Amino acid sequence: MSKSVELVFDFVSPNAYLVWWPLREICARCDAELVVAPVFLAGMHRITGNAPPMIRDKDVRGKNEYAQLEMDRFIAKHGLTQYRLHPQFPFNSITLQRMLVAACEDGRGVQFAEGLLRPIWEDGIDVTDPQALG
Repeated sequence: MSKSVELVFDFVSPNAYLVWWPLREICARCDAELVVAPVFLAGMHRITGNAPPMIRDKDVRGKNEYAQLEMDRFIAKHGLTQYRLHPQFPFNSITLQRMLVAACEDGRGVQFAEGLLRPIWEDGIDVTDPQALG
């Protein structure tokens, strides 16, 4: 396979879950390989002085509500009706990201990410519990 799509990825981002399934379909349709590039989003926010949109934009009247409306439209369009905002959101993803780095080094990054996205964003597993992650 000569074509690839690189996805900059952190488990803590709801968008990681939401984009995953449509992107997998596009890759399959275009005979392209999905490549996961792990990042630590909280660290990126810290060094850039940024924040998650729902925090950064909380004082902008209507912005978070409109963002939610757009997210709901995306969910409906792509049939992602099992999505639930994680009960610990925003959770610390550093352990998950370290595990993902190791899986990527083994060539199993995509499988590892795909194996945890549903439990995290549909079932709300406790991401701080090693038993749940296992």
